[in-house]
Amino acid sequence: MAFWFVGLLLSSVLNPLKANVE
Repeated sequence: MAFWFVGLLLSSVLNPLKANVE
């Protein structure tokens, strides 16, 4: 049901991580 919310949550978590890697 809230798969879009899970995707949004993953994006908010992964974006800073990718910024740290780069």
